[in-house]
Amino acid sequence: MWMGWRRLAAVLISAGVAAGCYESDVPLDAAPTAGIDAGLLGPWRCLPVDGEADEAAATLTVTPQPAAGTFEATWDEPGSAPDRYEGFASRVDDVTYLNTRERRDGGALSAWFFVRPTLLRPNVLLVQVVDEPALAGAPKTAAGLREALRRRRDDPALLTGGALCARVRR
Repeated sequence: MWMGWRRLAAVLISAGVAAGCYESDVPLDAAPTAGIDAGLLGPWRCLPVDGEADEAAATLTVTPQPAAGTFEATWDEPGSAPDRYEGFASRVDDVTYLNTRERRDGGALSAWFFVRPTLLRPNVLLVQVVDEPALAGAPKTAAGLREALRRRRDDPALLTGGALCARVRR
């Protein structure tokens, strides 16, 4: 089992052996610049793209929040306490990134990390995070990060292997 946000990040970076998610002191924008795609909302069963054959599925639940473009997410693995996240959407050209932080015990928030969700079908979601080496050397400002994401948009090294999720039937 994984620990804290690192559990989700580990899934999203294909078990987290050699890479890590990029962490930032600033989000891509000060406030949401895009809405949360309604197709992302609800419960999902997720497995790492490069997981082991006996890997237990986790449940990812994404819920909208009252402020436009904001969300909360819960990552729940069997046998572990759920991890909680919050954030909002930003657009970089025509790509949506979720500025995301873990809400830790006591309410403390982690650094920002950037999630790129892709609905492959209405009931199939690929969740990937921006990889640490991909933005190494990028300016540590929102404008600098946005420009680095814009330049590397089609670079396969920008994003991690990820998690593949299937919508839970209601």
